[in-house]
Formats: sequence, structure tokens, C-alpha cells
Amino acid sequence: MSTLDNRGTLTNIGTLNLNSGGELILNSNIANIPGGTFNWNSGGLLTIGSSGIMTVTSSVSVPSGKTMNVLGTLTIDPGGILTNEGFLRNSGTLTNSGTLTNTGELNNDGTLNNNSTGTIKGSGTIDQEFGSYTGASGGAIAPGNSVGTLSVTGNLNLGSNTYESEIDGAVPNNDVLALTGEATLTNATLEVTWLNNPTVTGTYTVMTFGSKVGEFATVTIPTVSGFTFSTAYTTCLLYTSPSPRD
Repeated sequence: MSTLDNRGTLTNIGTLNLNSGGELILNSNIANIPGGTFNWNSGGLLTIGSSGIMTVTSSVSVPSGKTMNVLGTLTIDPGGILTNEGFLRNSGTLTNSGTLTNTGELNNDGTLNNNSTGTIKGSGTIDQEFGSYTGASGGAIAPGNSVGTLSVTGNLNLGSNTYESEIDGAVPNNDVLALTGEATLTNATLEVTWLNNPTVTGTYTVMTFGSKVGEFATVTIPTVSGFTFSTAYTTCLLYTSPSPRD
């Protein structure tokens, strides 16, 4: 295996290839890898060491079948995009102020911060059993890339994040945030977007959990002529039912 162990500052303004059998270790200071082109090829391993710092300023992908180990600090800047199609293991600090799209598996044993400009999306799995999560006001959790299910193993305190759920009332179909453990909703917001308005009475399960603490502080559902909406929290169901309007 060929190994590049960076203990200084690594700034890529050209092309960086991580090839099969190679390992890139970021072990101190700051690495702005996405400043240029970063090609992560089959068999390459990326590790952010315990003293390492990596900043995503444009677009970085963890390809299917690949692993990124975060022992230090991984920061997604506003406008930055990290797409995980493989396995992302965070045992350090992952701070998202851009877009974190997870269609693979994100194992959070450390600290995951979703800041005021951050969005976590995708239809993968987040293992949250041993890690902590902080959701700032303005930050969002938005399952799928359109309609989809984002699965969370363990407990999740949404903090002040907004849960953005898209609902297609014509199909019907909708986003789901599926937790196996306890959901803390007390300071969070539920915001619904209709991809197509409902045409018949329907029930939309937008969230499931093993148990819950509190209810959404704010629920925003766009009005649809002929319908009223209510929210029930047995398994966090969103109901629609027709009613006459003047």
C-alpha cells in the first residue's frame, strides 16, 4: 500500500488521484482537497487522523464500496457538498454548514453538527447509537433527493432543526424520517412541501420512532382548497381530510 501522510497543509488546486492500494491520511493542519479535482478510485482509503482537519468547499463524494474514516475534524462549508454513497465513519467532529447527502451508511460515534445553513438529505442510514447530534435553527433534515426515506438507528434529538417533508398527494407518496429509538422534537419544526396537492382524503406517515419527547414547536403545511390538516403523534402521522371552505 502506498501512503501519503499529510502533517502540514495540503491544498489541491489541480488534480489529486487516490488510487487502488493507496491511503491518504490527513493528520494535522488543514486540507482543502476539493479546491481542484479529487478522483477517489476503487481501493483507495481516506482517513482524517485525530489531529487532521479536512474542509469541503465544493464537492466531494465517498463512492460506493469506499470508506472515509473521520478521527479528527471534517467541515462542510456553506456551498460545499459531501455525498456519501459508501461508508462514512465519524469518530471525531463532523460539522455540516453545506449539504451532506447520505445514500450509503453514516456511522456517527462522535459529534455531528448540522448548522444553520446545513442540510442533511438522502435515502441512506445514519447509525446514531453512540454519537451526539446538534441541530441549529435554520438547519434542515430532508430525506431523499426527492421523496425518500432516511433511516436513523438509535436516538435523535432534532434540536432546532427543520424537518422538511415532501409529500406527493397525487400518488400518494412522501418523505419519511425513520428512527429506531427516541425522537426529541421539542424545539424542532415540521415543514411540509406539496409536490402535488392531495385530491382525496389520505394519511401520510412522515416520521416513525420507538418513542418521542415533546412535539414539533412549529408545524407548517401549505393550505390546499377543500382540505384541513391535523398532526397526530402516535407514530408521528400527518393526516389530511376534506372539509368545506367558503
